[in-house]
Amino acid sequence: MSSWYNADGLNIEFGRTNTRKSNRPQYVKSFGATHEIHIPFDLSELAAGTAFPVDRDNDGTTDGFHTGSVSIPDQAFIESAAIYMTDTAAAGGTSLAVGLYQEDGTAIDADGLVTAANGATANLTANAKVSGSGADVGTGVTERNFIALVVAGTFTAGIGTVVVKYTLPQSV
Repeated sequence: MSSWYNADGLNIEFGRTNTRKSNRPQYVKSFGATHEIHIPFDLSELAAGTAFPVDRDNDGTTDGFHTGSVSIPDQAFIESAAIYMTDTAAAGGTSLAVGLYQEDGTAIDADGLVTAANGATANLTANAKVSGSGADVGTGVTERNFIALVVAGTFTAGIGTVVVKYTLPQSV
């Protein structure tokens, strides 16, 4: 066990858990009311299943998010989602989907941003842009949404970045 919440509610981590988060730091870029979330990834470091960043119940399995995780805020409008590949995805994996989750890891829509059909291995080639056509693209959210990658199979290579663009509500 290398990640847990202490008595003060702080997330404590050491060892390999730090490198498994989603393999890279996640960050938000802002352009006025429009924001972008960037989630870099290395498919060879992600196991099959949903790639959560936090072990919420200290059982050795990542299963959710913490309050400080990058997220889409309540009432935001999701403009677009895309995967930008740097290196070709290879061998063993069949697809990569990107979905929306609650903080505890409960799926809101596991492929709501990029579907498995969008993220099929054949589409994940070097320098490719894979546009997401999930059901949540082009809609507003009604709660805070966390983003996770869903990997089908075991990839041996493939580096890229998920970019989700959203707009905050404007007051009139």
